[in-house]
Amino acid sequence: MTSWKRRALIIGGMVAAAYACACAYIWTNQVQIIFLPEAAISITPDRIGMEYKEVRIPVGDGTDQLHGFWVGDGVEDEVGDAPDSTEAPVVLFFHGQDTTIGKNLEHTHSMYGLGCRVLLIDYRGFGQSFGTHEPSESMAYEDAQAAWSYLTEVKHIDPSRLFIMGHSLGGAVAIELATRCPDAAGLIVESTFTSMLDMSGSRHGGLLQLLPMDRLLHQRFDSIGKIGTLEVPVLLIHGKDDARIDCVMSERLYTAAREPKDILLISGADHANCGFRGRVEYRKKLKKFLDQYYADKVLISQTRPDRKPND
Repeated sequence: MTSWKRRALIIGGMVAAAYACACAYIWTNQVQIIFLPEAAISITPDRIGMEYKEVRIPVGDGTDQLHGFWVGDGVEDEVGDAPDSTEAPVVLFFHGQDTTIGKNLEHTHSMYGLGCRVLLIDYRGFGQSFGTHEPSESMAYEDAQAAWSYLTEVKHIDPSRLFIMGHSLGGAVAIELATRCPDAAGLIVESTFTSMLDMSGSRHGGLLQLLPMDRLLHQRFDSIGKIGTLEVPVLLIHGKDDARIDCVMSERLYTAAREPKDILLISGADHANCGFRGRVEYRKKLKKFLDQYYADKVLISQTRPDRKPND
């Protein structure tokens, strides 16, 4: 064999080995790339003027447990000790990939200011939530379902009074939960993405596009494939200057969603400050959505024979 053929074989072998290693790395480490848990809870709701109680929610067989904040006026002395009777809307909030319930309080404060009560939870592995396995897509969905069940079965809150809300990765979690809870009052997602497959291309350009990402990704968060099946009203919010997740993704989700739906794109806002940069339009849009679909859902739940009346 001539020397140039040997060199070509060696180079080809090195390229193939590097390609295989890259594929193996993506397959093995994507959970750690996507989920970046924090333990510290830097601030609690009372620091910014919101009454709250801490809650603990069992998951699975009860060995794992979620930690959350139950925020709102007139919080009972012992959370969950009696059926809920307040008529205020309730928001179930899910945060992003690298934060905790102590860092998303701007969203909570906005909803609180509009007369809502809010349950926000940390996924297992984040904050003071704990579990026997590391965070994953399926576990985040299980955590979301546990939080929903806590509100509807322990707090006895009618789904017609419940809005599901998520920011960034939490938007994907919220969309998945909304597919399972068609009786929810509505869905609000902020600064979220279409799918993890799309994110792998948009964030890393040609490098990952050389790999068979469609086959390698087992943490898919395929929101674009789900949102068109939803039976709840949808509101999408995104900053036009978001350098982390392009607002085009929210536009694509909006196009794929069924009516009723609405979208707000905020000039000058980036990934995490829509409520600050567009405070007036942000709160106005949220209030309109809450007022319209909370009222509509309550009316439906009170008149449909197959639904229990509100508390």
